[in-house]
Amino acid sequence: MAQCILKYNWQLLFVLTGGGALIWVALRLVVFRTPAEHSMLSQQEAEYILAGQDATQQSTAGERPPWKEVLKQRRFWGIGIPRMLAEPAWQTFGT
Repeated sequence: MAQCILKYNWQLLFVLTGGGALIWVALRLVVFRTPAEHSMLSQQEAEYILAGQDATQQSTAGERPPWKEVLKQRRFWGIGIPRMLAEPAWQTFGT
């Protein structure tokens, strides 16, 4: 990362890390499946995974709430704001 900054500029580093994040999100959206829908899991493995989850996770596994509903919940903001503020710092310290 320091090589990128020294050879080019710091803005390019932000573009590269942001582009990498977008690629990661796209891959996750394409590849991720729930245990019940995953083609590489046997029925026995999927049942084992689902047995280890509590009832609330199993009942809402296939249902996604609308974004507007999520943004109205205090729980989201209670977790989201500290995480949004802390993540850039941890990424800086981790490099």
